[in-house]
Amino acid sequence: MNIQTGEQNRQISAEDFQSPPNPVNATPQPSGPQFTSIQTINESVQRTSTWVRPLEQEIGRVIVGQKRLIERLLVGILSNGHILLEGVPGLAKTLVLNTLASAIQTGFRRIQFTPD
Repeated sequence: MNIQTGEQNRQISAEDFQSPPNPVNATPQPSGPQFTSIQTINESVQRTSTWVRPLEQEIGRVIVGQKRLIERLLVGILSNGHILLEGVPGLAKTLVLNTLASAIQTGFRRIQFTPD
């Protein structure tokens, strides 16, 4: 193939498109713990999450019959997400969040919103 640049005519061949002798590896190297089997992963999860069940039980002493709600609240907190609780008055929304805040020793503030 001929390429003309300015007043020069240059012949381009396949050698012009060769890879460098020591190419850079663009594949990211995994970081963190390396797992070799599902059993190893399960053991690691069980070791690092031993505090979750006692926390659920502590909240469950005050909030009875709302296991799914408690699990979802913990998922929201552990994933660094936001939690919006909506519902009619009297469903213990404030109580569950106040109890959770006390159990993990953090602050709690209630924001009331009326869409008027």
